[in-house]
Amino acid sequence: MANAQIDEKIHSLISITTDTERLEGIKELMLYDVLDIEREAFSKEFDIIVFNYYKKLQEYYKANYTEDEIDQLLSFYDSPAGKKLMADQRELLHGNLLPNNDLNARVKEIKKDK
Repeated sequence: MANAQIDEKIHSLISITTDTERLEGIKELMLYDVLDIEREAFSKEFDIIVFNYYKKLQEYYKANYTEDEIDQLLSFYDSPAGKKLMADQRELLHGNLLPNNDLNARVKEIKKDK
């Protein structure tokens, strides 16, 4: 298989399994606390860190999974069970399924104060 094809498949897998919305939310929360004169530099640095994270994920999948395994993962995440799993994971990460979660309560408190 051509390198570009597996790279595209891995990119799709990362897009499905990584909560990019949450990363953007984290960035926005952090930008709120950064001085106006530092925001542009912080934003660029954050974007570089996220880009490098995605690059490392890409390298990890490429080194540890075969094309067939990547295809199986993509098929799973495209199935009803895979979609349900990802929706549940996002709910858990956002704390919506654990209303008494201490971390979730603290984040809500911080947001309320701002």
